[in-house]
Amino acid sequence: MKSMPFIDKLKQWAANHGGRTALIVGGRRLTYSELLQAAEWQAAQAHSVSTSGARSMSVIDRPSGAELVVDFCAALSLGRTAMILDASWPAALRAKLTQAAQQWASVQDAAVQPFLLGLSSGTSGLPKAFVRTTDSWRESFVRSAKYFQLGPDSVTLAPGPLAASMNLYALGESIHAGSTLVALPRFSPDAALDAMEEHGVTRIVLVPTILELMAARGMATGRDGGQLRSIVCAGSALSEQTLYVRLVVSHSCLLIKGASHVINYEGLYKG
Repeated sequence: MKSMPFIDKLKQWAANHGGRTALIVGGRRLTYSELLQAAEWQAAQAHSVSTSGARSMSVIDRPSGAELVVDFCAALSLGRTAMILDASWPAALRAKLTQAAQQWASVQDAAVQPFLLGLSSGTSGLPKAFVRTTDSWRESFVRSAKYFQLGPDSVTLAPGPLAASMNLYALGESIHAGSTLVALPRFSPDAALDAMEEHGVTRIVLVPTILELMAARGMATGRDGGQLRSIVCAGSALSEQTLYVRLVVSHSCLLIKGASHVINYEGLYKG
């Protein structure tokens, strides 16, 4: 079975620090041990019912939640290519993308098949597909974890949909570092700011639109980011008038602007 970008680290942390929190989504919390056990159970179920045409591809169509993460980890543990659909897209679009992905997978060489068939947000038209390989993410994890000084005490909030490629990367990066990822079942500025305070978030990963919404609400309600140390903002460049720029400067946070959401911020740490 081909190697996957962070499943080995998930197993390592589950074995050595199984009680450490890996994931928080809304009111659900999974330790590393619980996440691994859930992923292994789901992988066993998926393997037992899969047909030959589905053995190399897993299409995950779930709302943002712990179940999506479990399914993603299960697909990788089976050595499959995963494609995660945004549950907010119309059903007809999701069905069309699923069919196209299965056709694509049927003609791929299993020996070199990527682990992720990612999709752009689709805000400017039909979602565009791209692939990610194990080596590209593993190399990036090492660089980005060092750059952001991620470790067991780090808590990353990804307030946007978990289906977004940058948030999937943040998930893998957090597991690589043995830290905690916090996600939201549904975004709202208040929910994001509440999660930052409740869970002691040290880093946020998001796009400019969400950053500006959180900034405006945070400043209106007198919340200043608490323990926040860094911000990864990938997408279009931020205006100099963005409210949170002032907050970022006051907290000496790292703000990365203009990174394409198609290549994700892991591309910033290569070479």
